[in-house]
Amino acid sequence: MTDETAEKVAQYILDRANKKKSIKLSWFGGEPLFNTRTIDIISNKLKEEKVNFNSTMISNGYLFDDDLVKKAVEDWHLTSIQITLDGTEKKYNKVKNYIYKDVNPF
Repeated sequence: MTDETAEKVAQYILDRANKKKSIKLSWFGGEPLFNTRTIDIISNKLKEEKVNFNSTMISNGYLFDDDLVKKAVEDWHLTSIQITLDGTEKKYNKVKNYIYKDVNPF
């Protein structure tokens, strides 16, 4: 998603938001952590407009580190994450075929 599209999505949410109610966002599809900039843009716009929101995510979790976890909780208001596994360790690593060969993604 481009920055421009993320801005439009944020505005779409804001146009329909009832600031008295909480909005729940769900980040999923592909791997959401490949485009954290989009999540930042939308989350920051909602925070600027003082919209009460929280989010959940479906991810393989591979790109999470301590700093990103902190950002997810504080900035994206991430309350839960479903970590996906695609089979056994051998199958998972074969299917994912990660470019980082020095670590075991499973």
